[in-house]
Amino acid sequence: MVSKFRVHIGSSMFVFFLSLYIAGAYLLIAESFFQPYEDFFLLIFAVSLVIFSLLYLVRFTPLQKHFARVTGEMYLLTVLTSLVILAYVCVKVLPTFSSGFDARQFLEVLLRRTPFLDLLSRVTLFLLILVYHFLVNKRTADDLHIKDITREIEYLVVAGIGLFCLYGLLNFHDLIEEGVFHFPSFQDLVDLFLIIFTEEIIFRYYIQGAALEAFSKYRALLIASLLFTLVHVGHPVGMYYVYIFTCGLVFGYGYMRNQNLSVPLILHGLTLLFTMVFF
Repeated sequence: MVSKFRVHIGSSMFVFFLSLYIAGAYLLIAESFFQPYEDFFLLIFAVSLVIFSLLYLVRFTPLQKHFARVTGEMYLLTVLTSLVILAYVCVKVLPTFSSGFDARQFLEVLLRRTPFLDLLSRVTLFLLILVYHFLVNKRTADDLHIKDITREIEYLVVAGIGLFCLYGLLNFHDLIEEGVFHFPSFQDLVDLFLIIFTEEIIFRYYIQGAALEAFSKYRALLIASLLFTLVHVGHPVGMYYVYIFTCGLVFGYGYMRNQNLSVPLILHGLTLLFTMVFF
């Protein structure tokens, strides 16, 4: 039985972050096509907050409220991860400025520590997901639906590796000349492992899983893919978001059809590995 506290926190985080993403989308579009008005950001955020709150209270069914709570709890894990990073900065970085705080020097120090902070962020989020899954929800490893690879998935993996190799052979000369082609380092592989497991557990197992209970299967797929795209916001408006949304659809469809988390894990892993090697 889920406590009322979890329901309130999860649903509140869902409404807050969804409103924040809507307002952030305005800034992203405005910066790409016309001069943004920062006051509009606050206005859009406030209006979205009111609209989504009313929709949640008036229109959402119990299953849709469950979806909102689960999604909100996933956002809460990212907030807790940010707090861990903030705590590290306060304990390890700020004390080095005992003689006086210099904003420019502070940013330079953070920039030098970016690789470590990225790794710390990914490890922290991964551990929080394990705590959430095993201790908070009291679920098992079997519940994650990471099943054996079937013959269909074997064909998928072989096809992916084949395309991977074909692209490398066709563009080998240009890739070497431009210095783009490189083998992933051990840290790259660790990052890849952390990224695919955290994102697939969050977006396919939890968010899409809850959405499938609340909506039709294709609407659930679209919603999960859209949320997957929103968390990657940060680039100018362009084909990048089409690519991320398409990846979300492909990963989500593979999971929905096979009910096997191995499918999106493999697809996501091949996609990131392809990017690491060739870009």
